[in-house]
Amino acid sequence: MPPPLSIVLELTRIAEPDDPYAFRFEPQGYILRGSAGSLDRLEIPWSPQLLADLEVIRRPGRDPAILQRVGDLMQKALRPTGWKALSEQIRAASEAGRPVLVTLRSNAAELYALPWELLTVGAAGHHLGELPSVILRQEWPGTTTAAELPSPRPEGGRVLFAWSAAGGAVPAVEHQRAISGACLEGHVLFDPSNDVIAHVSAAHLAEVLEHAEAAGRPFAALHLLCHGGRAGATFGLVLGDEEGNSSVVDGGRLRQLLAPHTKTLRLVVLAACDGGNIGDPGNHLGSVAQALHRGGIQSVVASRYPLSVAGSNILAEALYRALLVDLHPLERALPLARARLARLTQHLDWASLQLYAREADGDDTRPVVFCPYRGLRAFEPEHRRFFFGRDAEREEAIADMQALIDAGRPRFLVVYGASGTGKSSVVLAGVVPEVGRLKPTREGPWVIETMRPGATPSATLAALLPGAPAGRPLLLIVDQFEELFTHTEDPAERAAFAQRLWSLASLDTGLHVIVTLRVDFLGRCGDLVLDDAGLSLDRVAYDEAHRVAVARMDPKQVRDVLERPAERVGLRFAPGLLDRILADVGAEPGALPLLQYALGACGRSATVTL
Repeated sequence: MPPPLSIVLELTRIAEPDDPYAFRFEPQGYILRGSAGSLDRLEIPWSPQLLADLEVIRRPGRDPAILQRVGDLMQKALRPTGWKALSEQIRAASEAGRPVLVTLRSNAAELYALPWELLTVGAAGHHLGELPSVILRQEWPGTTTAAELPSPRPEGGRVLFAWSAAGGAVPAVEHQRAISGACLEGHVLFDPSNDVIAHVSAAHLAEVLEHAEAAGRPFAALHLLCHGGRAGATFGLVLGDEEGNSSVVDGGRLRQLLAPHTKTLRLVVLAACDGGNIGDPGNHLGSVAQALHRGGIQSVVASRYPLSVAGSNILAEALYRALLVDLHPLERALPLARARLARLTQHLDWASLQLYAREADGDDTRPVVFCPYRGLRAFEPEHRRFFFGRDAEREEAIADMQALIDAGRPRFLVVYGASGTGKSSVVLAGVVPEVGRLKPTREGPWVIETMRPGATPSATLAALLPGAPAGRPLLLIVDQFEELFTHTEDPAERAAFAQRLWSLASLDTGLHVIVTLRVDFLGRCGDLVLDDAGLSLDRVAYDEAHRVAVARMDPKQVRDVLERPAERVGLRFAPGLLDRILADVGAEPGALPLLQYALGACGRSATVTL
């Protein structure tokens, strides 16, 4: 993907520039600092009409012409600054699929009351927030993101879902389903008994966060579902308390509660009406989202206006799926969620969604950590998104098994190779996720069972088979088949187990067998006779129809194995490092698992260095 186009709109009020809150209800002049150091003057015509339009926009049944009018007014205000050329760059980059990051930075508090997502781009009148791949982030100048503490776990991260119905009913079931579903599919731990706070109060939220950090299992993301409410000149969140009363918790109070956790809590999602509404232009507190941002939270997602129930459900589903399943950075996940919200034509949720974040944090922020390497461990089915370099072997195994099915031959494959070549990974992370492509003689979803021979393989097999649903195709993986020679001491037990596997794979049982075997044990397979005709397992293993050889990887495969998983989680190698690795150890037998082990210990830096 091409590098993102990054544009910073840094605005300073001309009158009383040192006072962020010196706002007057009259046209105001501002200075826009360009990326090349230019200083351009513009004027925003603050007026009762503009303030009335801003109020109308946030209400249901709004006149759509007002949205365009406000967007055009903002474009007109920026025209003396060269916005026309900038907007053309943005439009061209968006049409080309290039990520675009527009950062609004200003110490004039009133500017955060403007819906910059509605800023129009070009003569066509498209709103900035509706352009694909465009993300607008708002940044209060002079603030910094709290330095992140190293995660106590090598990968993963916890998502805390807290909700309150103190201000009225909320779709808690739907949001929990969206979050837990994304965690399940993305293989992120989510335990509703510990990771969900029902009827949350401010005090209880603080207690849960404190307990999690004290236990060494802090939360990386907080998803807070509730109602918003007016709090004087600004807006806050309606939460309950231990006595069953409800109150509006303002942004300053919430910032105070979350401040001790900013080094571990990287993302806060406020699924609440007006969580990003600053209230009266120029008020000192600003919105809840802005208060948390200024307090050091890396990323805060909120709704500037009332958020519909349908929109909040889509936000929860689309955002966490993009982050946890598809492994997109937040800067890509939010445009995807916004595009889904745009389908709700009766609501303005797509334009209401806003992000508070900092340019200094880059264009690839990820609140939940994923380690793309397995080190000395085999890749499992859940790691398929990080499994590269073995496409040919995977396709050969699928094709060979289908050919055996079609020919009515024993459905038995031997996947063999030297130690450290990744035989188990080829089967578990390569073949298993693709098993649905096979067309077996039996119908229904596949059942997958995995075993290792150990000391009593026949007993292990007997315990597995009765638990498999009858009438459905079953794939049995016997991993590290060489244990039959190293762990199973009784030769008769070895022979009985091998014969049983061959028999089940030969008869109309629906059973399909794949065994992984170290190549140096192929010769000993001659000791295992499979049927009355004297067929030995080594003859099967040398039969082209029943075997898949996993050879040592060539340099291109090694490059893919190291580089492509890193790219999936936003990591990149320092210039020249990967070439040096390939030159030094890429061809060494068994080097790849050790390399992955070393790389997995490098942490979550955006650049992998050793």
